[in-house]
Amino acid sequence: MNSLNEYQLARLEQAATCIDPNSVQTVLRLRVLVQSTKAADHAEFRNLFMSFYRLNTGGLTEAFKKRYFELLFACDPLQIDPYTPLLRELNRYPRRQGDYALHGSFVSKLVATRDESRPLYDRYVSEFFGLSAPGTGSIEFRIAGFVANLNRLRATYLAWIDDPRLKAVLNLAAEKTPRVRDLHPVRVCDFLVWTIGVHGIG
Repeated sequence: MNSLNEYQLARLEQAATCIDPNSVQTVLRLRVLVQSTKAADHAEFRNLFMSFYRLNTGGLTEAFKKRYFELLFACDPLQIDPYTPLLRELNRYPRRQGDYALHGSFVSKLVATRDESRPLYDRYVSEFFGLSAPGTGSIEFRIAGFVANLNRLRATYLAWIDDPRLKAVLNLAAEKTPRVRDLHPVRVCDFLVWTIGVHGIG
């Protein structure tokens, strides 16, 4: 999975020309707001984050959202494994329909907001890499499988970043959308894969 193949490279090159600059601006704004200690900035962060990452979907309750943002603002980005305790904690909150979910995508976004070297996980990543959270088994088994996939994804992006071909793609992305230079390269990889999914590239 780590090596960048020619088919992936061709799709990434196409995506580099159409990254949404408004989305980049939003991520950079969230970075500023999450580091603030002002209540007004935290309120703006919550509203912007919920809109951008669609926390109003998936049947999430207000109790879940309240706890989610408490965990986000308290998250230590230097943890070796920030995912497992977050996934366990948020699994305690039932959705509106009464069931319990493994909130892998939302937890990846929480962690990536505090540590940009950590990848995002969503349906576009799942489609691009063929990765998914285990759908059966105990919650501990499913969490372990999801965390393993996130670690593989991070290792893949870090390997890509050392590839001169990917560096050329990042430079192309920066020519088209200059503010991507202000993002960690892993976050730019997130944007590239997201753009491939949104535009149906390839």
